[in-house]
Amino acid sequence: PEDLILIHYQGRFFDRELKPIEPAVPKGGGRIILALSPEISVKEALDIRAQVKTQNLIVSTLGERWLKTLRSMPNVDK
Repeated sequence: PEDLILIHYQGRFFDRELKPIEPAVPKGGGRIILALSPEISVKEALDIRAQVKTQNLIVSTLGERWLKTLRSMPNVDK
């Protein structure tokens, strides 16, 4: 099964193509890689992690390229 990248930024979830996605039960059967902003607190990270209903989860931080792209997207910070 293929891994799924799930990006969380400014309160919203996106897939690897930066399309909005619901995190509740990601499909695919592979691992879920949850990428978070390095600027959030541990409590926020745990709260976000709790929204993803899977045991097979890897938590990572977004790199500068991802952050730059997300910041340039219209309506993401709203």
